[in-house]
Amino acid sequence: VLLALFLYISTIQSKSTQQAVQPVELSADQIEQDVRRSRPKPPGGADDRLAQQHLERARQLSQRVATSVDGVYRAYDAYRLSLAAADKRVFDLGSDQNKYQDHQDALVVKVTETYKDAYVTLHMGNYKSAMEKFKQLLDLYPDNQSMVFRNAEQQRQFAIQKMGKKKF
Repeated sequence: VLLALFLYISTIQSKSTQQAVQPVELSADQIEQDVRRSRPKPPGGADDRLAQQHLERARQLSQRVATSVDGVYRAYDAYRLSLAAADKRVFDLGSDQNKYQDHQDALVVKVTETYKDAYVTLHMGNYKSAMEKFKQLLDLYPDNQSMVFRNAEQQRQFAIQKMGKKKF
């Protein structure tokens, strides 16, 4: 019984003395490259029918980008899926290419600004606010396959850990 108690106390002490390691900060260039990356091509190669479906969805979503936090991302991602399905780098129709580019540019700016603001807040030790700002970023850019998303989630978890250790 004493041995079990000793082991239990030693594990509690070792957990409390472990330092949380902050994930590395992403640069603006890394964020931009991540947002601008193409979607992978479908396994069967180009599929014009699927490309057209994604394009129609992108056009519909583009008309409602202001209706949700992730509206720009959803429209942009539908355009990316359309390009990937068609195995193209640009759209045939200039208006689609312009919308795609506008959404992409807006997303790069907003994701970069939100990430940098959250990171500075975290660096200043305002863990609760940083946690909330990283959560806003995850809502704004819900691409869970992206480096930005994974890093933001790690930064948010770091803030949560630090909040738990902060003495009030």
